Amino acid sequence: MTKTGNECLEIAVSKLSSAAEGKSVVLHCAEGLNALIAAASLGGLDPALSADAQRLLFAAAPQVAAETAGRIAAEHIFHSLGCANAALTCTDLDRFTWLLATARILESELRALHLRDLVVASSQLDLAHALSRNPLAAVFHPEPLTAH
Repeated sequence: MTKTGNECLEIAVSKLSSAAEGKSVVLHCAEGLNALIAAASLGGLDPALSADAQRLLFAAAPQVAAETAGRIAAEHIFHSLGCANAALTCTDLDRFTWLLATARILESELRALHLRDLVVASSQLDLAHALSRNPLAAVFHPEPLTAH
């Protein structure tokens, strides 16, 4: 069943709210960005719900920056979440595409970081080794994912 833009935006609001509250910050922010990108792509969004999502993007940003400190640059997080915010109201197609791409890059970095944290915390060293050797799997490096 295909979701509407507002249904996706409700999911984004829920996930971003959890991230802003400090609950599974990295994963919930990534999931919130994914839902927000889907909502923005579908369009026809409720202005009140959009405003709520925009507020939560800025509320979650410090939590995400703190949780990923030393692994993803805070400037990159704030910039990318700002781009997600701008995408909700952008009318220029070229800029809209660029804004969504920037938000999607952060989403993928957050998901990779979450997966890397899961692998490091597990006792299955063979899984970590397999992921590090597979170029199609999540990036597995000890250094930060994004260097600015």
